[in-house]
Amino acid sequence: MFCCCLFADRKAKVNSVLLNGINRNILKLFKYLSFFKMSKLPETAPTAERPVYPASAELERGLDLVGLGWYNLRYCMTLLLVLLSSVMETVGTTILLPAAKCDLNISDKQRGLVFSIPYIGIFLTSYFYGYLVDTQGRRKMLIYTSLLTGCTNILAAFMPNLLTFSICKFLTSLCISVPFAIPFTFIGEIVPARYRDMLLSLVNALQTAGAILASLIAWAIIPLDFRIDVESPKFLLSQGKPEAALKVLQIMYAANKRKQPEDFPMKSLPTPPTLKYKSVFASMKGHTMTLMKWQYFKYLLLNGSLLFGIFFVLNGINMWVFEVLNRILSNDSNDKIVCEVIMAHPQHNDEGLCDDSIDIAAFKINTMAQLFCSVIGLGISLAVTLIGKKLLLLTCFYLIGAFSIVLNHVTCDVLTAALISLFPLLALAIGPVNAYALQIFPTHIRGMAVCVCMMVGRLGSISGSALTGCLINVVCTTMFYGNSLLLIACGSLTFFHKK
Repeated sequence: MFCCCLFADRKAKVNSVLLNGINRNILKLFKYLSFFKMSKLPETAPTAERPVYPASAELERGLDLVGLGWYNLRYCMTLLLVLLSSVMETVGTTILLPAAKCDLNISDKQRGLVFSIPYIGIFLTSYFYGYLVDTQGRRKMLIYTSLLTGCTNILAAFMPNLLTFSICKFLTSLCISVPFAIPFTFIGEIVPARYRDMLLSLVNALQTAGAILASLIAWAIIPLDFRIDVESPKFLLSQGKPEAALKVLQIMYAANKRKQPEDFPMKSLPTPPTLKYKSVFASMKGHTMTLMKWQYFKYLLLNGSLLFGIFFVLNGINMWVFEVLNRILSNDSNDKIVCEVIMAHPQHNDEGLCDDSIDIAAFKINTMAQLFCSVIGLGISLAVTLIGKKLLLLTCFYLIGAFSIVLNHVTCDVLTAALISLFPLLALAIGPVNAYALQIFPTHIRGMAVCVCMMVGRLGSISGSALTGCLINVVCTTMFYGNSLLLIACGSLTFFHKK
């Protein structure tokens, strides 16, 4: 979690007197549109809080001149390490607890609660961190929160019992909100618009390899020479610092094009108007009120709902994949559906002894499944510009929803293990949802918008993980059907996004 980074902000539209007049008319018309007839409003639509100005358009043109090269990719890789560390923080617990359930004397219900601890902290802190990211900078918040997350995780490794371990995990969860969400915003802001969707989906797919690459990441990070890098140029511009933003573009240009910074074609950036507030609370209120405007709030609801469904299932079922595989492999599962196998495997055996044995094949199958999902994710991410964000979302929701139904009818243990191992593919839907957020929300509220959406998503993680722990041994079949209905509903909501 000590990987820290920096990058650049976002796209703006054509800026002319004619378009300003059209945008005003669209704003008037948009007030009468219902939530179920959504159409994306240009991010630079003139409002009292955010008038149209050419600075963002010029910066976007600067990003086009910079292009996509080693500089962008290097920082995307750094941010990917942050995401991988965040994933490993949560996924690692799901592999640790089954092996330590006897030492910690922990039941299935307690495990479900422990699985949900990271998301409780994310839910409690996302709104506040979103504000800090938008006002203090992406880089600064990533540095501080990543360091704090790493330190609390080190403490958790030395805790002797469930209570102290859970307390340390909760402290970690209070810091992990920014590393979990903001790298997507950062990556979207540092690359030209034409590469944005592809890179976001690619990074989203690569982060699923966190569990597999744990040892490789440690080997790769230790020899690295860490240093503090530059801030996001779009953030600098939004703070009224065009010279600093231009300097960042020059550094990127020199690294990508193998030229001198002074050779960068753009010599200046216009200074955008900035809003000044009397206090931090007034500033937070101003950002919040802008985000609550219906033109943005409806997309906040839509993206939040999609992320809720994704994380509810992903952390409700996916967090139990390893445990389910172990139960399937440890028992005679012939001619039994997955729920019959799960409910027939109690925590204690006939002699009353706690059974914490893990079938070695479970490790092999889980590793191969994660690797397979990562390869599939990479292939899909590279083709996202061809298939589109919406089609990718629909495929993820409906495909995993179908798997959830089929699992209640399949009696072949090999097919059951294969289907349940494919649930991590649902994580591919996170990238497109965040890409839509980058498209919709303007720079000065984008960090808060992404964090609030992720906060709602993590509420789904808390609910899904806790409910699954309580229901998996009681109403398992109903639980799988419920997950399927939720994913189908999310797929239907996806149609309200533009292509």
